[in-house]
Amino acid sequence: MLLALATNIHAEVSIQITDQNGDALADAALVLTPLFATEFSEPQDTQIDQVDEQFSPRVKVVQSGASIFFPNQDQIRHHVYSFSAAKQFDIPLYSGTPSEPIQFDQPGLVVLGCNIHDQMRGYILVSDSPFFAVSDAEGSLTIAVSNPGNYELSLWHPEQEQQLEPIQISIAADLSFTASYQIDTARQFIPRRGSSSGGYF
Repeated sequence: MLLALATNIHAEVSIQITDQNGDALADAALVLTPLFATEFSEPQDTQIDQVDEQFSPRVKVVQSGASIFFPNQDQIRHHVYSFSAAKQFDIPLYSGTPSEPIQFDQPGLVVLGCNIHDQMRGYILVSDSPFFAVSDAEGSLTIAVSNPGNYELSLWHPEQEQQLEPIQISIAADLSFTASYQIDTARQFIPRRGSSSGGYF
């Protein structure tokens, strides 16, 4: 469930994300899409590290056309891949940083895995809009927008219980907006290779 709890005008676009228990929710991706004609900036390249057999950050949002490097910071090799419709790719076993990044040129959700370590899961949300952010450990995120007006607000989280419908918001002439939203979540069970017990993430 996506629930707007409060809206107040402040100096910036500031959003607070909680779960159904009222606890701060990290790793929630939020995208604002202008509902009016405007020019977008060029996509910015970035990276997703592999640290302690996990993708870092676990959730990343990029603009369509951006390229991502996948540095392996561990002392063991990883095999990064995705079978997602928005982007399918495969980086065979490697250490360090591959010489070529992967370009993400189609909007949608890309789920990352490691062919060696089943517990590794990462998520890339590819957006045509350049206005996005991911909530931190306190469930907070801020987004700078360049124009007032109506926007479509979309939220996504790896453990959301159901698909969240976009909502329309209006950003004031001073480009300020503050709100709180709730996402109902459920833990996901991901099996560990070589173990029947698996683990919750």
